[in-house]
Amino acid sequence: MLALGLASVAALAGLAHARVHHTTAKVRPRSSSGVDGLMGSRAGSATTYGGNWSGGACLFSDYDQGSFAGVAIGGASDWYGSASCGACLSVTGATGSATVMVVDKCPECEAGHLDLFQDIAAQVDVNYSSKGVFDITWEQVDCPVFGNMQFKNKEGTSAYYFAMQVRNIVEPVDTLEVSTDGGASWTSVHREDFNYFVNYSGFGASPIDVRVTSMTGKQVVQSGITVSDGTVIQGSSQF
Repeated sequence: MLALGLASVAALAGLAHARVHHTTAKVRPRSSSGVDGLMGSRAGSATTYGGNWSGGACLFSDYDQGSFAGVAIGGASDWYGSASCGACLSVTGATGSATVMVVDKCPECEAGHLDLFQDIAAQVDVNYSSKGVFDITWEQVDCPVFGNMQFKNKEGTSAYYFAMQVRNIVEPVDTLEVSTDGGASWTSVHREDFNYFVNYSGFGASPIDVRVTSMTGKQVVQSGITVSDGTVIQGSSQF
């Protein structure tokens, strides 16, 4: 199930320097991951489940801001190979609205369907329990996160196995690239379905520079990121 919520930050390590590049264009090309397909208003249906923030498919195991709530988005077409992770949605039902963050997936659900944490379901439709399945509309919105983006090195990460998650983001991440030569050249890193960008051979270097591009083309270059087992690096910028 693809759930949504906001997370508190645990065990932050290191601080790097960032350069932010904001570009605008009259015609924006489609994102590489397709995650910009979340943009625009959608009509759909919703159900509820108990919520699975830390154990969800986005692997936000040590990221929990607490003040956010969760929802699940249905269908592989809305998951975008985990590029939806960390996206925020504004959900409106019969009696209210709420903003949630994607933290899990619902592979058995159809496209446009959200599986909400129960506390959020109560906010958007007070009669959700008797209905079972209820009508909603939703759209992707900027996440009202606290602070800058974070870079999580997966457990086992080293100079010879690279796995990095980008989180605490205002809008979804489309691509991640790595430079080991001070930005002279960049290598694109494949995003796995478990919400980490992975190079199974690693880059043979630490620290490295990382360039992330959002679904709307905004870029942040974070320099001097240490590659080490299980650490969280607090970034110095945001989309």
